[in-house]
Amino acid sequence: TPPLDGGRILMNHWPAFRRLMTSEHGQWFGLGIFILFFIFAADWLIIFSSELVFLVTEVAHSILFPTMS
Repeated sequence: TPPLDGGRILMNHWPAFRRLMTSEHGQWFGLGIFILFFIFAADWLIIFSSELVFLVTEVAHSILFPTMS
């Protein structure tokens, strides 16, 4: 079974995915999809994660160090 909760949720709601993941070579297929996703989506993931970190940092900074007028 997939190690992440999202995989388990998907297995509960999509019987074909459950059959694939519980088959003899299903985990290798899942690993291949996981690797391909990160190979082809790496640029998008880097941009998204850096924007998210910037947003969280700005919010934390504005809460911890409010500007005094």
